[in-house]
Amino acid sequence: MRATGLEMGSVGGMGQKPAGKASQLSLGVIREIEAVRRRRRPPLTVEQLVRSADMGVNTYYTTLRGDRPLNTNELDRLATALGLTVEFVLGGTVVDVGGAVENAERADDLRRDHDLAASDDVDALDPEEREP
Repeated sequence: MRATGLEMGSVGGMGQKPAGKASQLSLGVIREIEAVRRRRRPPLTVEQLVRSADMGVNTYYTTLRGDRPLNTNELDRLATALGLTVEFVLGGTVVDVGGAVENAERADDLRRDHDLAASDDVDALDPEEREP
């Protein structure tokens, strides 16, 4: 009889281990996806999003709680279901590592600064922020 991964004591198949808790990056990304889903017009329910992304509702909520990491395939499908690129989703993700982001207002400032740096669009700066 051929041995399977479960008979060898692993979880989820041959040689695979349970994924464990989500990293701060994974949490930041799934929370950004959820924020976009809530702001989207016309509104998109979780059920509509996960159906379109070929993902289960329980998997989505488990990921949103941080009980499992979001993998890159899921990220790609969720972004596509929202009509976004993965780069856009990742660009909006702010991860608070070591208390670097103290509140939502600071996170918005960091996103804005990142967007400006990425585009080098001087016209997007407030007149007071422009270099002479």
